Amino acid sequence: MKPSHIVSALSVSFIANRTAFLWGQPATAKSDLVRQAAKEWAAKLIESGNLDPWNGQVPDLTDRETVRKLCKVISLPLFDPTDLKGIQNLTDVGKDGATYFTRPAIIPRKGDGCVCLFFDEFPMAPPMVQGACYSILLDGEINGYYLPDYVRRVAAGNRKADRGVNHELSPANRSRMVHFDVEPDNDDWLKWAIEHDIRVEVMAFIRWRPELLHKFDSANRSFPNYRAWHMVSDFLNAGMPAEIEQAVFAGLVGEGAATEFVGFLRVYRQLPLPETVLMNPANAPIPSEPSARFAIATALARKAQPDNMDAVVAYMGRFTDSQGNPQPHYGVLCINDAVTVNPKNQHTRAFAQWITQNNDVIFN
Repeated sequence: MKPSHIVSALSVSFIANRTAFLWGQPATAKSDLVRQAAKEWAAKLIESGNLDPWNGQVPDLTDRETVRKLCKVISLPLFDPTDLKGIQNLTDVGKDGATYFTRPAIIPRKGDGCVCLFFDEFPMAPPMVQGACYSILLDGEINGYYLPDYVRRVAAGNRKADRGVNHELSPANRSRMVHFDVEPDNDDWLKWAIEHDIRVEVMAFIRWRPELLHKFDSANRSFPNYRAWHMVSDFLNAGMPAEIEQAVFAGLVGEGAATEFVGFLRVYRQLPLPETVLMNPANAPIPSEPSARFAIATALARKAQPDNMDAVVAYMGRFTDSQGNPQPHYGVLCINDAVTVNPKNQHTRAFAQWITQNNDVIFN
């Protein structure tokens, strides 16, 4: 299931108040998907006017700390069974002479807001720790303490085939959850990359070599994956001498992908600036290499605004093959990205004309 569908599936599991388990290879953004689903769930509650989780106060979902509290991560391999079940209170024996378990501080209380308890790396935890989760996964209950109404549960981990540390989940635990497999998806990642200001060079490279977005390889220290390409973008933002680029990128995405990316960067850095193209779209040079065309289309989309969409459309309309035949697929990705960058771009005359001229490509 691709990431955007995972978020939708988690939303449904929140409404049903049932625990979901996300299975997937390392670095497939499972944690990010859970956080996104938790934020969307909170937004829907607020939109519906339901402020009970926050005692009637409207939370600020633009505040980073507020959003962070929506998802409480429990890295399960680091816990003992008593960390989850609590310990018996021996200093405050009840009138009936019985002892009672204390509530662990990691377990939300009423008034903490809507919270997603995220049991990460679940299969890495020893069987005794997994067993301590039985009642909380199924019923949201820990030794007589029931989770507040607006607390939900999600677990995640890698599969045996991924060759990580893995303890088999018991049938009893497996039957307590709905299971989803997370599969990488280039379109989903590229949309996310635009929204999170991932470097244009990285996005353009993935468009040219989509199979290198995620290529799991347990035999090597580094391999191409969502997380690694995000870090590549961070290193590009930090700046570095050209002579160490190969080594740095190899340490993130592996030797093969790094070699291709460094070669791609050489081409990218020789392209005309997007600002230059926008000033003279009728005469700005059109690169001939497919990799360079992906690069300039991606870079141009990042600069697209309603007042320059005419120039964007005019330039992309000049893309042809060596025989002069139109190549509109570069325009499709550029215009799609432009709308993601700024939804107002789709309300321009240039966008409407482009849709009319290219509807056979878009809808076929």
